[in-house]
Amino acid sequence: PLIASPPADLEQIYQAKEILLQQIDNPPSLLTLARQVRLNDCTLKRGFKQVFGTTVFGYLHRHRMEQARSLLLDRQLSVTEIAHKVGYRNAFSTAFRKTYGMSPKAMLR
Repeated sequence: PLIASPPADLEQIYQAKEILLQQIDNPPSLLTLARQVRLNDCTLKRGFKQVFGTTVFGYLHRHRMEQARSLLLDRQLSVTEIAHKVGYRNAFSTAFRKTYGMSPKAMLR
């Protein structure tokens, strides 16, 4: 059963999501993010899971993969450029393959 977060916490949880998305290429640590929205890290983790159904970094990963897929389908950038744009310095192809069952290059074809 979901335990309702107080409305103030809810606002801060959405604020945390916005910070993550604005800093997708270099996201803050969980502790830093929690401090930025004035929550303790446990409250942020629990609230994020309640609101978005996943962890803070699970959400970030899913968003990065969706953005990468969209950019690949646009065919405007190279795989390397896309990886950097969504915040990967390495292991992008592995993460992409785990998510979509094919390599980024295969999706480009």
